[in-house]
Amino acid sequence: MGIYVNPGNVLFEIARFSDIYVDKSMLIARTNALYRKERRFICVSRPRRFGKSMAANMLAAYYSRGCDSAEVFAGLKIGKEAQKAYLDFLRGLFKDSEYVELAYMTGILPIKKYGEHSAVNIFDEYSLISPKNLGEYFGFTEEEVCLQCEQQDMEYAEVKRWYDGYLIGNLHIYNPKSVVDALTWKEL
Repeated sequence: MGIYVNPGNVLFEIARFSDIYVDKSMLIARTNALYRKERRFICVSRPRRFGKSMAANMLAAYYSRGCDSAEVFAGLKIGKEAQKAYLDFLRGLFKDSEYVELAYMTGILPIKKYGEHSAVNIFDEYSLISPKNLGEYFGFTEEEVCLQCEQQDMEYAEVKRWYDGYLIGNLHIYNPKSVVDALTWKEL
């Protein structure tokens, strides 16, 4: 485990310009909305391979000081908002500051209780079972998989038959790693 301050944008850039990329950039709008709010601590608990690291890398690229991420975010959904103004605003807030205004943590861990004592209980947990308003940002949605299948010339019905494993409310969630592997290798 480590603490990372301003890790840059390289890891997100690699994901962003990969052959298969699904735009989850509106998660940034959700995190921006939490700025200076009591509920600004986010914990996303999902099984392995559901896009937690990609989302964290995207947020790091967006919020990191000292790197220019305009090209990486160009053309993404979040880019249709006032991204540059937001970046300048947020970077200005963090310049020379020694406090945390937003924390984003991923993984599967007990955040509410550790033994009989409170652990890190300042986080709101967004799990696979209770994703709240972040369900569409972790895992691929049905529409996203359908579009990727069309672009990769794969039969959506077959991909759905093999990989549509989660129904959260009325949202079908696919495991991104499984779908990307199937589309990359053209093998179900």
